[in-house]
Parts: sequence; C-alpha cells; structure tokens
Amino acid sequence: MRPKAAIAGTEPDMANIRVLVAEDDRAIRDLLVHHLERDGFTTVEAGDGIAALRLCREGVELALLDVGFTRCRRFRDRANGSSGRLDDAARDDNRACG
Repeated sequence: MRPKAAIAGTEPDMANIRVLVAEDDRAIRDLLVHHLERDGFTTVEAGDGIAALRLCREGVELALLDVGFTRCRRFRDRANGSSGRLDDAARDDNRACG
C-alpha cells in the first residue's frame, strides 16, 4: 500500500526516502527489503547492531529495527536525540550493540 499523495494527481517520491532494515535473520531482512524496494523505497541493510548504528549515523529517514536492536542504549540515545523517537517495552535494558 502506497502513501496517498499530498496533492491530487501526484505520487510521493519514495526513492528519496532511505530506509534502514536492521535484522540479524537474513530471510526476514531480505523479505522486508524486497517489499520496500518493490514499493520504490531506497533501502540500506544491517545484519547486526554495530552496522545498524553506523548506518543510522550516516542518515536514514526511517529505521526498521529488530526488537533486540531497539534495546541497545546507543540506539535509544541516538533516536531520542534526533528528530525521531525510539520506544519499546525494554527501556531499562542496556544490552551491547553487536
């Protein structure tokens, strides 16, 4: 499902939206990337927390994170200090990113 255009008769340019897919399970990551790219998004991939954090620092508009990655304090600090917000049920968990 594509987002509705802001102005009737125009399509939003999904290629300008860079989406990070951070998932350690390759099959799940491939599936997410396939569907996002099919819908016109530009994707970058990370298979672990270190790579995902590096890619976040390089800049993305949206990050889809494995639930384990969201528990990393560095991700929460980065997201909550930017224009984004990162919430999950494990706020007090300070796992290593890797």
